[in-house]
Formats: sequence, C-alpha cells, structure tokens
Amino acid sequence: MSAKRHAEEVLVLALASGVPVPEAAKQSGLSENVVRRKLAVDRFRQRLLRARADMTEQATGVLTAAGLEAARVLAELLMPGRPPALRLAAAKAVIETGIKLRTVVDLETQVADLERRLDEQQAASHPAGGWPD
Repeated sequence: MSAKRHAEEVLVLALASGVPVPEAAKQSGLSENVVRRKLAVDRFRQRLLRARADMTEQATGVLTAAGLEAARVLAELLMPGRPPALRLAAAKAVIETGIKLRTVVDLETQVADLERRLDEQQAASHPAGGWPD
C-alpha cells in the first residue's frame, strides 16, 4: 500500500471513530487543509459514511452477543435468595428492556410491511418493472 493510500486509510478510520479534524490530520500525517478539502469531496464523504456504518454494525454485533450474557445475569439476579433490592432492580431492568425490545421488533415489522406494500404499489403502477423516464 502506498504512503498516500495508508495516510487516507488512517484518516478515514480516525474520522469515522469521531476523532476531531486536527487530531485526525495529525494521526494521518496530512495537513488540516488537506483533510478539510477531502471532506468537501462527495466520494470521500461517502467512504467515511460507509466506514462509520461498518463500525456501527460491528459494535452492534458485539453488543448483541453481550446482550445474551446480560440477560442470563439478570435472570440469575431474579433468583430467590438474592437481596430484595437487587431482585427489584433486576426485575425493573428486565421489564424495561423487554418493553423496549418489543417496541423495536414491532417497529421493524411495521417498516418491513410498509416497504413490502410500497414495492407492491410501485410494481402495480409500473408493470414494466421500472420507473418511467
């Protein structure tokens, strides 16, 4: 990998991680002016957005996996013999998390249904399979 390409990779990772422009410039070995010019280019901004999305997806996967262990811990804290205050806190956490999770699942289902209906309407109004020119 060329030095220029390496510097740009370092820059993208730094900016995608939320590092401020001056620090990202320093980490990548580029000037702040060069970084700001790159940020003005749509193609670079799209690359940065993809990097952020990838990082978010990876973090979501880690949190999802950790969520299973967290659920087991909460279930253990609900067991008889634990201090009442601890059991109460665990019960509240289970209920609150369950409601939020149910809401997210319901919203995902509704969005998927709306997308399906929209696709069906678009297909019905444009039988050739595409949008008119």
